[in-house]
Amino acid sequence: MIPVARPASPDGRTPRLRSIAADLPLCHASVRAAFEASEFEIAYQPILRLPDLRPVACEALLRWTHPRRGAQRPAQFVPILERSQLSLDVGDWLLTEASRQLLQWERAGLAALRLSVNVAPLQIQSPDFVTRLQDTLDACALPGHRLSVEITQDLLLDRPDVAAAAAAQLSKLGVSLELDDFGGGPSVIGHLKAAGLHGFKIDRRFLDGLDSARDQDPHSDLRILVELARNLGLRCVAESVQTDDELRVLESLGVGEAQGNLFCAAMPPDAFESYLRGRHGNDPQRPRATSMRGD
Repeated sequence: MIPVARPASPDGRTPRLRSIAADLPLCHASVRAAFEASEFEIAYQPILRLPDLRPVACEALLRWTHPRRGAQRPAQFVPILERSQLSLDVGDWLLTEASRQLLQWERAGLAALRLSVNVAPLQIQSPDFVTRLQDTLDACALPGHRLSVEITQDLLLDRPDVAAAAAAQLSKLGVSLELDDFGGGPSVIGHLKAAGLHGFKIDRRFLDGLDSARDQDPHSDLRILVELARNLGLRCVAESVQTDDELRVLESLGVGEAQGNLFCAAMPPDAFESYLRGRHGNDPQRPRATSMRGD
């Protein structure tokens, strides 16, 4: 199945759906109505290469502005979405729109970025998950090596067989399967290695309390994760980076990539394009908080 963008309904159905979504409490029905009424949007957050701080990728993040309640926190509606088969359709839509946006920026002469997307457990456990993903890549003409798919640690622990099968199939397409919010621990590391995943994002808790001026030998757990990635040849991304001290420690440890509000918050497509244009052709210097922060 090749997913397509949802056009406005010529019979007036979209306004009715917006009205329904506005009146429903936050539940599966309201989330479905919001999706069908085209209320979902995509925000983009850059992932920067260390230490030169060049944007090399972006994460596509789902956003929803409720017509009456305003912006909804992802923690409020994403869990509802992920427990529903609707996550398959929303996942197809998000990947399609983000892939097309990525290529549009590239055709405009901006950086050729890698795209990172999260997938729900129901998505990756769907028998036709890889087929749907390949159809999307083909329809958008996005090369597989430009895509990273992120799964949760719970899925890796609960269904390592699913993760391993997906990693093997996605590798044939050139697509990376990576672990989001990697929390460490022997069992997780064992599953990570056995499943053949291609990388991971370091959970925020490993960065809490880092202070390079006070501690010249940062937390051993963080060092172990970085060395694990290096030894296994995995991509390692530090997420939710917030302070210059955290960044200095990450650079000293040799972490390959980072994202977070220290550099730039997630932004709608037009703002993200302006961000890329501001970075295009510039010397890769440490970004100034006044111009790069979005929090």
